[in-house]
Amino acid sequence: MFGIAIGAGYVLVVTFAPAACAATLISTLTAGLGWAWAARHRRSETASALALSALLLPLTIGGIVVAAVSGGFMTEQLRTVASDLADREGNWSGGLALPDSSPATALFGMGLGTYPRIGVARKLDERFPTNFVVAQDGGYHFLSIYAGLPTYLGQKVSVRPDQQYRVFVALRSPDGKGVLSVILCEKMLLYSANCRDTPFRSHLAGTWEDFGAEISSAGLDEDGILLWFKRPVELDLFDPVPGSTIEIGHIRMLDPQGHDILANGDFSQGNRALVFRGTTCT
Repeated sequence: MFGIAIGAGYVLVVTFAPAACAATLISTLTAGLGWAWAARHRRSETASALALSALLLPLTIGGIVVAAVSGGFMTEQLRTVASDLADREGNWSGGLALPDSSPATALFGMGLGTYPRIGVARKLDERFPTNFVVAQDGGYHFLSIYAGLPTYLGQKVSVRPDQQYRVFVALRSPDGKGVLSVILCEKMLLYSANCRDTPFRSHLAGTWEDFGAEISSAGLDEDGILLWFKRPVELDLFDPVPGSTIEIGHIRMLDPQGHDILANGDFSQGNRALVFRGTTCT
């Protein structure tokens, strides 16, 4: 039990979610008191339950405190609790305002899977989500990104420290405004750190163009626990120009030996091996 508690506490802390940490403190205290209450008719069990509760609560609190003071990331997250709550309340209010006000909608909703469609159609605050579509031009597959709110499409990659990697992409922007940012980052669950960004801008509207650049892995994938556990590295694709469209015909990332380390880089298998994230890289 102690091993599970320590492991679960560590996983909780590295989510860097203040609300989850607060909920865990409350639930741990409640569970400990409930355990002692349930065992009150046996003195020996009551003593052991109280002792275990007294150990689990400081263990949980201590893990959160250590995580908070050992790095600046958790500290920064705690500073934004109030503003983050206001953003979430705004999202909830906006979501509740989307459905029709009819009795049928109140009872049965507007249909399974319709929330994204309704959200795009009604976008009350004139904001809209980014849309990804894998399409075909004859037999040529490509990924089309219509940029809205910040959304990243990524793939875990295996890189070695202090190496130069080459990225090659074929791009087309139907409106001539699209930009592709290729970002290499360390990942901490939902969050990104230690990023390096390489932008590619289309110059000829509606025309396929080839681009290439080098990305250094210096500083990535170096620090580890017991030489084994290191932060994973992810390559992310992002169009930073809201309202623009960028189309990616293929993307390759070559290691120093010339091996392509990306999977499904020509999108011939749809969105396989790709992950969509709505969080902002830092």
